[in-house]
Amino acid sequence: MDLKGVWKLFVKGDKEAFRRIYEAHADSLYAYGIRLGGDHDQVLDCIHDLFVHLYGNHKIAEDVNIRVYLMASLRRRLLKLGKPTEDLSVKEIAMEMEESAEANLIAKETERMTWERLKYGINRLPKRQREILHLRYTLDLSYPEVAKVMNINIETCRKLSYRAIKLLKADLQTLTYFVIVLSSFF
Repeated sequence: MDLKGVWKLFVKGDKEAFRRIYEAHADSLYAYGIRLGGDHDQVLDCIHDLFVHLYGNHKIAEDVNIRVYLMASLRRRLLKLGKPTEDLSVKEIAMEMEESAEANLIAKETERMTWERLKYGINRLPKRQREILHLRYTLDLSYPEVAKVMNINIETCRKLSYRAIKLLKADLQTLTYFVIVLSSFF
């Protein structure tokens, strides 16, 4: 049975459906809560409170995007606690190159500088723009889903995303120019 079918059973109070929904979404909800700036215990408490509230509530809509619904609910719970969102970090990517030791060293330094610049650029973005980028590109939510999670309209979501990407591109283009000039000396 797919998760939508399990959700319908969950809404009706089925314990096995409750377990399956919790297991399918708890890890991603935890990761999202931590990214929003909650601490370990706070995020776990909010997730558990969310599921306890949902389990006893038979007025939940049956036809929802489960992931978006749960993420938006968790976000609201964390914001009610007054915990502001904090900086989003960027995942490090290690690339193996099969070139000379010198070229490999230059490539690693270039990559490190790029990631550092990207992290710096992301950390300079307003909190809402960082959150949109995380939801859109790390969690792979669509613009309508991101808008729903953040309780904003889709057009605002697109504009904030566009502005964030535009700023990041400008930062990276400056770095690319610097790397090209630097590499011409080797």
